Amino acid sequence: MAEDDRSAVLRRRVQTRLAESFMQQLGDDPQHSPPEKEEKLSRINVHTIFWLVASMATFYYTDLAVALRVDPRINWLWLFPGAVLVGLNVVIGAFLIVWLSWIRGVSSDEWEKMYPSAIPTATASFIIGGLCCMVGLWPVWGFLTPIILFTLFMGVVMAISILG
Repeated sequence: MAEDDRSAVLRRRVQTRLAESFMQQLGDDPQHSPPEKEEKLSRINVHTIFWLVASMATFYYTDLAVALRVDPRINWLWLFPGAVLVGLNVVIGAFLIVWLSWIRGVSSDEWEKMYPSAIPTATASFIIGGLCCMVGLWPVWGFLTPIILFTLFMGVVMAISILG
């Protein structure tokens, strides 16, 4: 009999604590007032700085600009189409973000309804363009080429996230 009383008391304590925490989460607890205003998170944080610094260091230490101008090992038959396809991706992104969102005021939820092939086309052009650029630059840096291009890509993404 004493064992049943103990388990009932324990069960009531657990239920009470669960109910109190649930009520706190709902905001019905009069002791705790809801926060006045949520703080806006900063666009600049540790991983953003990391990718920007890594991208700048990669650009500097790989001599990418010099290699693109004078290195005879670059396979231009792969690099040009890759650059054009990545450029197509950028143009589609600029169209969706700048023209539709900023200028015309269309919500990003409506992009697929208005232009259903824009996002799949941008995705495919970026993947194929990235692979073409990798093949075009492979003779210069070998197996480091995907790492170099990914680091540069992340630096560009982080720079855009700071601006926008």
